[in-house]
Amino acid sequence: MLLSRARLCTLAAVLVAAGISGIPADAATTQASTCVDAAGRAWMSKVVWGEEYTDGSGLRRLRLVSAGWTTAGHRVPTHAVVRTYSGARAQVQELAWSGSFDYRGAGRWRSVKPVNPAAAPGISKVTLSLGQDGSGEGGCTTTFRHPVLEQVDPSAAKWWSADLTGIPVGPMNCDKYASTATVLALRKQWNHWDNCGGTVVSPAAEGLPAPPGSRGPVVRWRKPAGDPNVYQKLNRTFTRANWPVGGTDDTTSGSPPDVSARYQAYLYIPSDDFVLNPEHGWAQLLQFKEDYTDASGRWHQDPLWAMGVHNFSGTLQGGLWPHDKRTFDLASYMDRWVQWEFRLYQGDRDDTGRGGRIELWADGELLDTGYESEGHVGSAARSPLSRARAWVWIAGPYTSNQTTNGVPDYRRTHVTTYVGPSRILPLA
Repeated sequence: MLLSRARLCTLAAVLVAAGISGIPADAATTQASTCVDAAGRAWMSKVVWGEEYTDGSGLRRLRLVSAGWTTAGHRVPTHAVVRTYSGARAQVQELAWSGSFDYRGAGRWRSVKPVNPAAAPGISKVTLSLGQDGSGEGGCTTTFRHPVLEQVDPSAAKWWSADLTGIPVGPMNCDKYASTATVLALRKQWNHWDNCGGTVVSPAAEGLPAPPGSRGPVVRWRKPAGDPNVYQKLNRTFTRANWPVGGTDDTTSGSPPDVSARYQAYLYIPSDDFVLNPEHGWAQLLQFKEDYTDASGRWHQDPLWAMGVHNFSGTLQGGLWPHDKRTFDLASYMDRWVQWEFRLYQGDRDDTGRGGRIELWADGELLDTGYESEGHVGSAARSPLSRARAWVWIAGPYTSNQTTNGVPDYRRTHVTTYVGPSRILPLA
């Protein structure tokens, strides 16, 4: 039995990947996902992680309770391969299983017990490759990474977060000034946006799994081809008066003198609806800016560091801007929720002796690093602190709007992105 799109969306909504961050070290964590093999059969898979422990040799490991799978069928001939990795590439076990199994219409799971990998949050992983045995068609693979079992500093509860819980589903209008229930609720978490294309949506209604650990809605940004709204971004403004909590929209006390922190945001980028201009399309998906006035009193808001992607080489490559070293393929981070993170070490907080550094992480894996010599890391970047008015953290797409052969990029660029829970944490 093959699944219709509607049935697949329903199952994807039910299988929630839960508890990825901020969970107790002794709690069980279930991650679940769905993939479709080359024959069109949908497979649901899940991994249950247990607690961390120290083995007899003194190595920290994470207990793997089980890895399992199911599909909407009954006696389905199945070929499954479960691979476990201690670290990003070091495969430590491969378990293959072939046989006919009665899944009872996706009501029953087949499972195995993999070996326990080394404890490496966001890096050690398990992959499940699934397909219908004997069909002659290819299977599909899902990757589950070691949950981030971080013990968050209790003081982090006083730092800003936007989990989107309690925000009514509905359009966000074209700016923050509408008086709808959706806009009024969202503005308490993200305090500014000024372009059309945003909607607060239910992940299940979009055919998406919920973001890890979340039961709330998410923000969908959609820019169809030809739409000139290339600045589709959520902003959270911080000043001396409200750093790091957020809260009041004070914009007169000036930028915080030190904005060292961990900036996290969950993003979902659908591969079938993220298309950039074929000649030189680019997008920045996470960004820092700062409001300031110049010596003549004129107001500016300039971009500082960002996570960006482009297709200049034909494929979507990403990395840190402005040093613009392409360090990852965006395809590896599409069609799933990914926790992106900047770790910003301003001034003396940088222990490398370079006067400042910024790191880009994805699901607990370090991808890229920039330093003060490439662009100021932190507040007072383009003006003295006395003229720096506000520090701005941004999540959402800013797409290119140059002109290629007389045709603006935005006419050929159509992108959809989703923003889930976001937060700022103190550095360790």
